[in-house]
Amino acid sequence: MTGKQVKPKEYDPARIRMFSGCALLLVTLLVCFIVPILIHADPYAQDVANGLRSPYAEHIMGTDALGRDIFARLLYGGQTDLIVAMVAVIAPLILGTFLGASGGYYGGWLDTLIMRIADVISAFPFYVLAIALVFVIGNGMGSVFTAIAIVSWVPYCRLVRAEASRIKNLDFISAAKMGNLSDLRIIINHVMPNVMHQALTYAVTDASANIGVIVTLSYFGMGLVPPQPDWGQMLSEGQQYFANGDYYLIFFPALAIIIASFAFSLIGEGLNVDKETR
Repeated sequence: MTGKQVKPKEYDPARIRMFSGCALLLVTLLVCFIVPILIHADPYAQDVANGLRSPYAEHIMGTDALGRDIFARLLYGGQTDLIVAMVAVIAPLILGTFLGASGGYYGGWLDTLIMRIADVISAFPFYVLAIALVFVIGNGMGSVFTAIAIVSWVPYCRLVRAEASRIKNLDFISAAKMGNLSDLRIIINHVMPNVMHQALTYAVTDASANIGVIVTLSYFGMGLVPPQPDWGQMLSEGQQYFANGDYYLIFFPALAIIIASFAFSLIGEGLNVDKETR
């Protein structure tokens, strides 16, 4: 008599990616927000006499030209960049989802108008338009939020519109219409909840792109206002000393950018794979 064969356990690639991304992001957040409190890091303290020193015991990542601790500035810069990257997703997510759901639900001239506006924004390269908006509005966190919101709502709108166009003729939408519910109530309570998965999946990936936007703007001196720490600003400041062999000025912020972006990308990819396998 043969024993019962045990089916080998199948690994879910979507869950593995999401778990890995969430774990990496959680570690990054804990390091950026908890470690500075524990070690009493000061990203603004200057010690010009010890400027441009390679990593050593007192400053484990070295110091910049003004003698400021690279490790402290990296952590506080991470707080700013991660907060902006995640919060800046909210406005485009809400705006794009609502416009896409409205256009897909109504169709006709409203859908055409929304899509033409989206086409106009899409006609410009993403970074060029973001830089132009910040140049007009001015530097600062508020300007970065505004620029990202104006530029980034289009992909959400296109994703949601396609799904809203598909579900608007389904039975539960017809039942809501027969119940004399207003169009606005149907869009908010019935259409948007059923198209949010696509938008939320893209939002996680978009947070990774936002890090790139923030870093790029700060690198060109158009992002956050100095002396507020920022990874892009650190790259820009360290670049001029790269030829002298001070590689650490660029290496550490670049590594932080890669880790944070990779964490968001893993989560977004895991959500996307999970959606496709449903």
